[in-house]
Amino acid sequence: MKQRTLFLLIITIGIVLRTVIYIVNNSFWYDETLLAYPVIESSFGHLFLPLRQGQVIAPIGFLIVTKFFALALGNHEYTLRLFPFACGILSVFIFWRIAKAKLKPDAAVWTTILFSFSYYAIQHAAEYKHYASDIFFALVLLGCALWVESGRLSVLKYAAALISGALSIWFSFPSAILLFCIGGYLLINSFLSRDYIKIKCLFPIICVWAISGIFYYAGYKELILGKAFGKSYLEKWWLDAGGFPNFTSFSLENLLWPVKSIFLFFDNPIGIFPIIGLLLYTVGMRSLWHENKRFACLLVSPVIVSLLLAIAGIYPFKERVVIFLIPFVIITMAYGIAAILRFISKYTRYGYIIIFFLVIMKPLMLFVENPIMHIDGSKKAIRYIQDNWQADDQGVIVGSFSYPQFEYYTLDRYIPYHIMRAHTFGISDRPSWANSRNELKEYGIELSKLTNSPQPVWIFITDDPYKEKEYLISFLAKKGELRHRYSSKNAHVYSYKLKETKT
Repeated sequence: MKQRTLFLLIITIGIVLRTVIYIVNNSFWYDETLLAYPVIESSFGHLFLPLRQGQVIAPIGFLIVTKFFALALGNHEYTLRLFPFACGILSVFIFWRIAKAKLKPDAAVWTTILFSFSYYAIQHAAEYKHYASDIFFALVLLGCALWVESGRLSVLKYAAALISGALSIWFSFPSAILLFCIGGYLLINSFLSRDYIKIKCLFPIICVWAISGIFYYAGYKELILGKAFGKSYLEKWWLDAGGFPNFTSFSLENLLWPVKSIFLFFDNPIGIFPIIGLLLYTVGMRSLWHENKRFACLLVSPVIVSLLLAIAGIYPFKERVVIFLIPFVIITMAYGIAAILRFISKYTRYGYIIIFFLVIMKPLMLFVENPIMHIDGSKKAIRYIQDNWQADDQGVIVGSFSYPQFEYYTLDRYIPYHIMRAHTFGISDRPSWANSRNELKEYGIELSKLTNSPQPVWIFITDDPYKEKEYLISFLAKKGELRHRYSSKNAHVYSYKLKETKT
């Protein structure tokens, strides 16, 4: 098979996989509705204001573009997910162009395969979050860096580098890390090449990048650092999730945090068996270092800087928030595959088949186990309530962790509802969603007030790890008779006809 035909086949598969996930149009899950509801309800001006309590974080540029699509094409999952989807599709083409222009033919093919079949890159391309745009702008910045590096700095290169760098910071939080690494790389590379004219041209570009970044982060630090939640909220969340090392206590686990984080990084977001990924990356970096030390430094610097920022407690190194590193790591792994194939081809003819299955096995397993990363049936469940709503129904009791979906999917038809207060991080002798016995008592009192009328009441709740659903059902089963029951994927609806309360 000709190389051009092979590239075309790989790219087509990558685009088809992303398109299928997008067309499936699964209901928004918790995080997506936390972002979608305020975007739909807010004006463009309000998107520049600090977040309200409980709202997820997204770059201003991402919010503005998706708000524009919603106004132009209507409020729908397809329209809000259109920008991430476009970023996902364009990323496949940009990655192919970078691989074809910069890498050796064998490494270019494997790079394109790894990215086209990347499970998490595919899934986030059909999700209303900014992670697909993180990958897209990482590729744009990498492509610009390699383009500026090659030959003289023309007006077109100058403009492309200046504009892409200045804009990327408004669409992707981690682009600040990449701009630091790429700017440093271009300056050092030009200095080592004694291209002082290029250095003079690069300084204004880097100054514009810095000004754009300073303006953005200074103006919207509450949004980025989570001060709308209380500064410690996001820090604690990522610390508990393993995104930061916990140096408050001395232990071997904390000392080994960088090693563990790198190991888990290959599992998610790279999407390959960690042992295999680490081996390919190590061999690839060694091979690349011998071939082109400067290019190796460009590819490894964002990973090192991200790790150092996590150790400093500034930016977490965990799963989706470091998905922007995928291009830099995958290119290095592809060099590792090429080097290993050159070695094992001396002993077997089936090296390509063996390597292919080793790198593709993990994505295939993920697709078989979980074809859609976040399955949510909230839309159908809420439609069931609306279709069966009676005039004498009292309202809907919405679970503590189900309110974003309910608020978003009832925008077109209001239904009276009450959100139960969130209670989390419990201990073993009580429901794990209750923080204390007093809170559990208050929750019961709150629920009693909502059910002291004989009017029928509904429950809407999604699956969560806190066992709130069991408590609600048990409570209402004692207060009345089950009238309706409906489940769609992880969303559940119950309706109870309550007994007359004796006075």
